Amino acid sequence: MWMTSNFRAKALKAFLLSMTLAAPLMAPNSISGEHIAPAKHPINIKQANLVTLDKATEMQVLGKRKLPFKGKFYVFKVETQQVVNLNLSSSPMILINGQPSITRFAPYQASTFYAFVPQKDIKKGNNAISMVWPDMPIDQSKTSTVTLSIR
Repeated sequence: MWMTSNFRAKALKAFLLSMTLAAPLMAPNSISGEHIAPAKHPINIKQANLVTLDKATEMQVLGKRKLPFKGKFYVFKVETQQVVNLNLSSSPMILINGQPSITRFAPYQASTFYAFVPQKDIKKGNNAISMVWPDMPIDQSKTSTVTLSIR
């Protein structure tokens, strides 16, 4: 009787030890080599473009949600330098000229975001685009800003 229970305890210890050692290998994105930041971090923008979305992409990004404004709008596609952890308490927000915009991300692409901005809120000429966490204070020294010229 004693030998049987001891064998089970040793087997359980061996199993738990192997699972503990193998856990980092089973972590998401460890195979692809992508690095996801574990906490909220400064978001560096790789590039930003003014885009026109086809109906399929717009439906994929917005889903069935309607924009809260009427009329014409601009769509800015912002790509970040590194993958953003979207499992946190909030999602990053794109600021256009310091003003928050409706920000959505492309499904399964945690480095591509879209900002939907009414046409009346965009000025002709240079527009500053940056990304921040909405529940964290904005630190201008750590904020990456890209300028996009609209004619």
